[in-house]
Amino acid sequence: AGARPARLRYGTAGFRDKGHTLHLASFRCGLVAGLRSHALGGQATGLVLTASHNPVEDNGVKLVDGDGGMLHMSWEGFAEEVVAARGSDELARALRGFRGLPQNFFGAGNGDSDGGSGERGAAVLVARDTRPTGEALLRAAIRGIEATGAAAVGRPSTLRTTPQLHWQVYMRNRGEACEEPDYFARLRGACSRLLSAHVGLGYNASVPHLVVDCANGVGALKIPSVLPAIASMGTAVTLKNRGNHAVTPPGSPRSPRADSPGAMTAAAGALEAAGAGVLNHRCGADFVQKDKALPETFEKIGGDSCLCLSLDGDADRVVFFAPKLHQQQGLQHEDELPLDASPSPSSSLKQHHQHHQQAKEEEEEEAVELLDGDKILCLIAAHLKPHLRSVGAELKREPTFGCIQTAYANGSSTRYLEQDLGLSVVKTKTGVKHLHKAALAFDVSAYFEANGHGTVLFQDEFLAALQQLQQRGRAASQARASASHLLDLARLVNPSIGDALSIVLLVYVILTEKKWTHRDWCNMYRDVPSRMLKCVVPDRSLIKCQEGTAEQRLSEPAALQDLVDTLVAKVDLGRAFVRPSGTEDVVRVYAEAATQQEADTLAQDINQAVGEFFRAE
Repeated sequence: AGARPARLRYGTAGFRDKGHTLHLASFRCGLVAGLRSHALGGQATGLVLTASHNPVEDNGVKLVDGDGGMLHMSWEGFAEEVVAARGSDELARALRGFRGLPQNFFGAGNGDSDGGSGERGAAVLVARDTRPTGEALLRAAIRGIEATGAAAVGRPSTLRTTPQLHWQVYMRNRGEACEEPDYFARLRGACSRLLSAHVGLGYNASVPHLVVDCANGVGALKIPSVLPAIASMGTAVTLKNRGNHAVTPPGSPRSPRADSPGAMTAAAGALEAAGAGVLNHRCGADFVQKDKALPETFEKIGGDSCLCLSLDGDADRVVFFAPKLHQQQGLQHEDELPLDASPSPSSSLKQHHQHHQQAKEEEEEEAVELLDGDKILCLIAAHLKPHLRSVGAELKREPTFGCIQTAYANGSSTRYLEQDLGLSVVKTKTGVKHLHKAALAFDVSAYFEANGHGTVLFQDEFLAALQQLQQRGRAASQARASASHLLDLARLVNPSIGDALSIVLLVYVILTEKKWTHRDWCNMYRDVPSRMLKCVVPDRSLIKCQEGTAEQRLSEPAALQDLVDTLVAKVDLGRAFVRPSGTEDVVRVYAEAATQQEADTLAQDINQAVGEFFRAE
């Protein structure tokens, strides 16, 4: 069954390690996924083999809960105990601690056992990304699923993006069409309807050329099936860093029907495939966001006509970027920015105008103008606000709308959302599961991490109200139009997790409607310079964050928090926090200031104080 890995912790990323060490962990995760389905009375769960943005030699197991989201936090400890059990006796003890264990689980194992609730039909949807260790690991996971009496829906060869599998679990448990072709059709249909008012122009001045870095991952196989709506607008699309993958999805016939994904991809035109390389090696969303560098094979891409984007290895993250021009043109003056229904330009831009020259010099070393998760969130929020205001007038109540960020969101983005758009911003602990939970408190919400992972959520009750408004003949025409628009947006986004493919389409729709280029988008606000450092420590548990502060303030040691406050107060636009890593004995330091030099100094001073604290212990 392969070597048993060292004790693994289940986090936002699931279990991760070198792929060749995960055979036993994969089998046991199959047990957990099957048991979770039994515990939910037969609702489907999911299991996907991926290590997202990690190197190709890594792999991981992510478990999907019955609501299509991540494994419920109350089950993470159980999963860790099952995976960590040494030998069959310890495993049996861990499993017997689960009260919903199917009857006769330790008996003959005939594959027809009941769940603890007496329900039948437990099922686990399974898939993997393109990593070479994935097929064998998924085979092991399927054996674990079947050992619980649950059905494994999928094969060791089933390839999906991680968001696709989450979506399929979500839709299946709601009784809706949930196969992969349904996913593509839903995204294409919603995007086409949202763009219908702009079709026929033959040329999209906002995005003339879209260049996609597929990270040599599974996204290369899937994104061609959602591109026809973009290509129909006259936008040229280039796919780069496809690994060894074909342009059309696997299984597409050589001569597809006219309405099939393969045919529509071929008919889209202006589609060039180029590049073959190693998964996530000098490419992908994580590389571009952290290094602010061009991905491999992008050296000849340039000019203002190109909007570029990078998926990550399993296509749950996306960041956009534009190659820097050789001649730095700087920011436009405020009166040169395009007029739009949404607030523009931002007061944040005014606040940083005096620092523009220094910021420009500091950015010359960067190869890209980055449009990360913060910028994506602000673009979406500015687009949603007028539509929500329009329907609110007819619904006789203002829909609640929240924007969810972590402490790592750039301070300029938060100020833009709060001051320029007048929106409610909620900060949470780091980790998508925390953002998603906070987002559920609003009628409509958008959450993003700076790394490009995020989505938009619409509550079922609000969608029902929109449907009624859409059909109300006496409602104002603008309100009905906004209701229809929001309903299509709800069909375009993934309701269970961040999904790079749906966000690509959503950003394209918004830029097209606003008649914005990527430069207009960049100019919404200018990021405050920041620096993140880490300090390796003997025991990270000595650093404790205050509850309710989104990990932005320390409860212990209090003296260290006092020092951080003192240092922050000395710099313009200062902000800083210290938090322990969730996975390793490291303390992370994040700092912002008006200039890069001040941000660097602030981070270094705090990092030094952290080190001195541990040396004194």
